[in-house]
Amino acid sequence: RPASNTLMNIDAEIALFVNTIKTHRNFQQFWCIHQKLFPRMVSLVHRYSIVPATNVPSESAFSVSGYIARKERSSLSARTLRHL
Repeated sequence: RPASNTLMNIDAEIALFVNTIKTHRNFQQFWCIHQKLFPRMVSLVHRYSIVPATNVPSESAFSVSGYIARKERSSLSARTLRHL
């Protein structure tokens, strides 16, 4: 392990990560324990781990909007559709 005040190059950080991750099964626990050891990678984890695992919410929104703006309601104004 490098000293906590020195910054590893990215290749060393990735190599250490690959060796360290093998011993953990829980994503959240791993990053809580090792966040100081992998400073570059933890910033990416914080940024991208909030992405939903499924697209169900967006599919649901498109389904609802398709129902509201269906062909049978084509006479509704744009303003009314926005309010719906």
